[in-house]
Amino acid sequence: MADPYPIIIVPDDACHAPESLGSKPKFWYYDENDRKVLFKESRENTGEDWAEKVAAELAELLNLPHATVELAEWMGKRGTVSPSFVPENGQLVHGNEIMARVFADYPRPAELTGQHVRVPQHVLSAIFDAIDLVGIVRPPMETPSSHPCQYPSDFFTGYLLLDAWIGNTDRHHHNWGWILSEIDIGAGRTHFSPALAPTFDHAASLGRNESDEKRLVRLKGDDPRITIRAYSEKCRSAIYASTGDAKPCQTFDVFALAARSRPNAARHWIDRLSTSPSEDVESIFARVPPTRITEPATKFAIAMLEYNRTRILDLGETLS
Repeated sequence: MADPYPIIIVPDDACHAPESLGSKPKFWYYDENDRKVLFKESRENTGEDWAEKVAAELAELLNLPHATVELAEWMGKRGTVSPSFVPENGQLVHGNEIMARVFADYPRPAELTGQHVRVPQHVLSAIFDAIDLVGIVRPPMETPSSHPCQYPSDFFTGYLLLDAWIGNTDRHHHNWGWILSEIDIGAGRTHFSPALAPTFDHAASLGRNESDEKRLVRLKGDDPRITIRAYSEKCRSAIYASTGDAKPCQTFDVFALAARSRPNAARHWIDRLSTSPSEDVESIFARVPPTRITEPATKFAIAMLEYNRTRILDLGETLS
């Protein structure tokens, strides 16, 4: 059996640059290897820390570009650490800034508060239009030329498959973006070139905020209204199908929309999912220290992943 995932101890005096975005305490610091690292505190009575770690490992199974995540502790507080994926000469541009640049009717960043992250203009087709600006936006950095996916939207379709698999309800416009990096174009000249950022921030997934009591009731499934299936099918994204919708789509439905729009990319990521054995998923959970995740939480999350996997593979059959 593989060793448990390590728990990184963040120095007590590390908090020098608090991060304003998001709903939980977080800050940047430099680790012993002089890497810029983000510590995110897990809120009490949630499994945000293990959910973030497990989601990153599941993204790795799919071979999706993703933020690296490790379990961590700072001054006795549970959380995660994630090294910055932005190069030293680059910057991250969040989705709301991108959408506001491309679409005149999208709310300006100055009009939105940190908590105002669900807006009806955050529509899948508009996101694809924004990130597929031909000749301008590249796929995620270090994507090989031989990769079957070569458009940013192809990779974003993979991000949406991950969301549908893990039940990620937090794909709002601060949780995707571009990386602007400085490119040498010769003759002593440079320019900033955008590439799709890797997928990041998946703590709102895998039923991480359910109590063990509720998990056990759903696992037992005596009441058809209170089951793994019922829970999985109510997970909502922060992406809308159209601007007139009152609510955003469910995570599975967003991926289904993307799959119909980008069928070749969807088939690629579904194939990746189909070749990810259940044993590999179970081994990820087995490596989470028992001080971080309970047995009911593990069983609930694995059952949820299996149900969502079946739905996604069934969808794949309709794309053939």
